[in-house]
Amino acid sequence: MEFEINQNEFNLRFENYGIVSKQILNNCNNPPQIELRVFDVRFRIALGLRISLDGNYAHVNTENTRNTYKLILSLNEFWFAYEGFSKYYKSIRSLVNYRSLPNLITNEDSEGNDITLLVGRFLELLNNNIRTGENLKNDFIKYLDYLIANSKQDQRNRLSRLKLNFCNENEISLNEILSLIYSIRCMYVHNGHTAKSGVKFYKTKILVLKICKDFMTLFLLIISKIVMEEELEIRGQNHV
Repeated sequence: MEFEINQNEFNLRFENYGIVSKQILNNCNNPPQIELRVFDVRFRIALGLRISLDGNYAHVNTENTRNTYKLILSLNEFWFAYEGFSKYYKSIRSLVNYRSLPNLITNEDSEGNDITLLVGRFLELLNNNIRTGENLKNDFIKYLDYLIANSKQDQRNRLSRLKLNFCNENEISLNEILSLIYSIRCMYVHNGHTAKSGVKFYKTKILVLKICKDFMTLFLLIISKIVMEEELEIRGQNHV
């Protein structure tokens, strides 16, 4: 798998994910919940997805256009995997109250572990790749405005906080990052989003999509391992 952040970190986390998931999925005496099996299938599809676009049919005459669509489609698959994970998460936590997907993971889940570090690295990547250039920074803010204008109230509020924090060089939160990714997904799936919608420069969209995709990959590896280890403790099994 091509990975922008750190290939060695991805390899190690995926290896640990595989070890823990197999302890549950391969336990014939205590079969796993269907939610975990569905998530595992969807997550591995996202990880293994390779996309090609035939220019005889698709309007992808430039490399930037092709790369943007490929990243959008790939990021969408990781979000769909997260939707699968949410059902597993709720089954282990016995959650009955409705909680939107961007708000699913609580501060208690994310504080004091690798998710906190990952959120900080997301902001660092935004700063290093987008804030450094005035054109890219302004284009990203314009993109956030576009997403805000096409979002519903709760989502609009979270995106507005993300924009404010980015503009003021403040820390950002996990649910703000997930809201950004969810908005990108919704704009493509429901609103006819195209490669250059909401931005002036392809580079802006490509950088944001790469950072989001890498974040989502590591985030799912981290949070799923945390919850699977909780299930192993419930089952009375040892874990990594």
